[in-house]
Amino acid sequence: MTTARIVTRRRFVGLVAGTAALASIHGALAAAAAAAGRFAATPSNPLGPFYKPGAPVRQKLVEARDAGLPVVVRGRITDLDGAALSAAKVEVFHADPNGDYDRSGYRYRARIPVRPDGSYEFETLMPGHYVDAGVNPDQPRPEHIHYRIEVHGRPAFATQLYFVTDPFFESDPERTLRKDPLVRHRELIRPVELFVDKGQRHAAVEFDLRLQA
Repeated sequence: MTTARIVTRRRFVGLVAGTAALASIHGALAAAAAAAGRFAATPSNPLGPFYKPGAPVRQKLVEARDAGLPVVVRGRITDLDGAALSAAKVEVFHADPNGDYDRSGYRYRARIPVRPDGSYEFETLMPGHYVDAGVNPDQPRPEHIHYRIEVHGRPAFATQLYFVTDPFFESDPERTLRKDPLVRHRELIRPVELFVDKGQRHAAVEFDLRLQA
């Protein structure tokens, strides 16, 4: 069953306005998690062939001429005890809404600032599907955003964010995730909040990352 939800504009504004409160809650949860030792590491996923170093530091990847479903992604980068990894170098990149990667420039590529509490946030458009013959020549890959994270000089960690609303998963990711051999982990397929603002659909996703530090 899909876990996408439609929320009102008022509800979404409330979610955004509550960021500071959520940070405080995150801190309390992190302390509890540290006591319980219950955080599992975020699963890795291949970086893929389209990574390009040197992306600019920014939080808004959308340009005025771009068309697609706007999405805000936010989360927190911590170690397995829940402690913030504010020094983490976080890079994201993905295909445009048509399923194409920009290989000559830095559209839909960015280094994302991380706040002292380990939280991060960026705005982009929902990536498109594309066929990767090396993965499966008979069907497109699900919508996804690549992450590359460096912490304390350790080897870079790579993973991918997927979306439960993606038609690829047929509203049942537990059953369909293995249609794509790279997905592998259900926890990388995240719930999506959908809302309408000024007649346009928007989406919001939370994706926390727990890393060995």
